[in-house]
Amino acid sequence: MQPLLAVLTAASLSLLAVGCSTTRRMQSATRASTPLEVSGPVTLSGPVTVSGPVNVAWQEPAYVQEPAYAQAAPKPPAIDTPVGRPSAVRARVPTTTVRQAPDADGNAELELKTEDLTVQRATVSNGSVLIRKVVEAKDISIPVDLAREEYVVERIPAGGPPTTPFGDGQMEINVPLTRQTATPVITPRVIEVIRIKKTLHTDQQNVTGRVRTETVDVTKVQ
Repeated sequence: MQPLLAVLTAASLSLLAVGCSTTRRMQSATRASTPLEVSGPVTLSGPVTVSGPVNVAWQEPAYVQEPAYAQAAPKPPAIDTPVGRPSAVRARVPTTTVRQAPDADGNAELELKTEDLTVQRATVSNGSVLIRKVVEAKDISIPVDLAREEYVVERIPAGGPPTTPFGDGQMEINVPLTRQTATPVITPRVIEVIRIKKTLHTDQQNVTGRVRTETVDVTKVQ
C-alpha cells in the first residue's frame, strides 16, 4: 500500500511541476506580448534590459511656489516713454537679489552705483561730390572785312609821234588781281578756374540714452 501511495504522490508532484512550468511559460509569453506602461517617476539602478514597446506617461512637475519675500516685493512700474525723448520718471530696474550678512559687530555696507552718459563720435560716409568738365559746342559768327582788287580802264586823249613802231606785233598787258579769304582759327584761352575745397560745419543733435542709478530702499521685516 505504501509503495502505491508513493507512486501516486510522485505522479502528482510531476503533474504539478509540469503545470507550474506551463503557467510560467504562458505568463512569460503574455508579458512579452503586452506593452510596458510606466507612469510617474522611475528610479533604475544597475543594467536593465527591456524588450518590446514601452509607453512612458510624463507628468508636468508641480509648480514651485516662490518665497514669501519674493511675492511681497513690489513690481517696477511700467513706463511708456516716447522714442527719442528722455523719461522724467525714475523707474526701478529689477536686479538679482544678493543677501549680504553683517559682520561680527553687526555692521554691513552696501555700495550704490550710478551710470553716466557719454557720446562716442564716429566718422561715416556722407556721400561724395563728382565734378567733371563737359564740352559744349556752338556756332558763332564774327564780322570781318575782306579786301579784293578790281580793275579800272582809263582812256586818256594823246597826241604827237608814237614811241613804238606801228603795227609791230600784238601788245598784251596782264594785270593780276587779288582778294582776301577768311579761314576760322580756334585758339583756346582760360576763362575761369574751378577750385574745390571742403568746409567743416557743426550740427547739434540730442543723443538720448537710459542710465541707471542705484538707490536704497529700507524695509523693516517683521
